[in-house]
Amino acid sequence: PHEMIANLIERLIGVCGGAAAIAPEALLQVALEMRAQTLSLEFDCVPRSWAHRSEAVWKLLCDSFASPSWGCCKVDITELSLSLTLHGHPFGPPSSDVLDMWRRQIMSGESGLSAEQLDSYPDVPV
Repeated sequence: PHEMIANLIERLIGVCGGAAAIAPEALLQVALEMRAQTLSLEFDCVPRSWAHRSEAVWKLLCDSFASPSWGCCKVDITELSLSLTLHGHPFGPPSSDVLDMWRRQIMSGESGLSAEQLDSYPDVPV
C-alpha cells in the first residue's frame, strides 16, 4: 500500500506541477487512470478491493477531500497522503495540536522551502 500511495503522490505532483493542492476533478482523473491500470492487470496501482468500486464512489472519495463551502476548493496533497496512509491503522490521525506544530515547522525558515513553495500551501488549517 505504501508504494501505491507514493505512486499516487508522484503522479499528482506531476499533474499539478508541484503545487500543494489539486482540483478534485484532476485527482479523480489520476485515480481513475490508476484504477484502470489495476483492472487491466497492467500494474497494481490501487488495492484490488478498491479497483472494483464504481466511478461514482471514486468521485465521492475525491470530492470528499475538498470543501468549497468552507473555502477549500482543492485537495491538499499532504492531507490526502496522510489520510490514505493512516486508513485502517489503530492509532488514527494526528491531533490538531500535532498538525499545528508541523505546519509551524513547515512555514518556518528551517524547512528549507522557497517562498514560492510556502505560498502554494493552503492558508486554511487542514
